[in-house]
Amino acid sequence: MENDIKHLIEVASAAHLKAFLVDYAQRNDGFRRELEAFLMGKYVSVNKKSIDDYCRHMQRAFKFTEDIGDRWHSFVIPDWGHIMRKADSILKEGSKLLEIGNANVAASIAVEFFVGLQDTYDEDVNNYDYEGDIACGISDCCEEAEKLLLNATCLSCLNRSSICQRRSYISMTSS
Repeated sequence: MENDIKHLIEVASAAHLKAFLVDYAQRNDGFRRELEAFLMGKYVSVNKKSIDDYCRHMQRAFKFTEDIGDRWHSFVIPDWGHIMRKADSILKEGSKLLEIGNANVAASIAVEFFVGLQDTYDEDVNNYDYEGDIACGISDCCEEAEKLLLNATCLSCLNRSSICQRRSYISMTSS
């Protein structure tokens, strides 16, 4: 029986599973609380492990290379198409995390993107194709990372400001 459910879950689409979870959580308060606690702990709670995990994912994205040489000479350069697709997907995940209030992880993802770009991009090597799809991909990801970092910083400042306001209000009312 256990193998049957594992097999069915493997076959099911992510959209169907998400729809079922939402529907079931709306009908079952106990399940909703457990699912919410699990997801909050996994995606909203700020812990060093989640930040490190996302930073490692972004660092790995910048490791993809391609060989543009021939059989006598090997010229390994960054595979910018692959790098930007992977980085874009991680940045979009950062945007989702920001939407649910995880500004620290979102900001860390954006910063790690810029660090990876700085460490990987070599103007001399990459000048041969700094136009077309590669340039658009780099530019789009830079804009996405910039927006993510700005929004995460603003949210973090607003959260800190509201916490400070609550603390000052509490101290005023308790005295």
